[in-house]
Amino acid sequence: SGTFGLAIGYSACFTSAINWGVELRANWDDLKTTLDSVTTLNSGSVPLSVHTSVRLTQQYAAIAKLGLLFNQCSQIYAFIGPQWG
Repeated sequence: SGTFGLAIGYSACFTSAINWGVELRANWDDLKTTLDSVTTLNSGSVPLSVHTSVRLTQQYAAIAKLGLLFNQCSQIYAFIGPQWG
């Protein structure tokens, strides 16, 4: 499988200690997972075979960032926002 992504964003400072930003992300993937299982509901009954497959090809996100600047080289921040695929 492979993955390719693109992100674009903007950030600025509210004050000398607080930073904010927004970011848009798009990822294109070739991710696939499969689950095969056989279940017997009660003893002596016919087994039930289940095949489940999930494939994810695209993911998108719109993210807000709020951060705290400790000095010119250090920042702690949180990403908040939805991501869907």
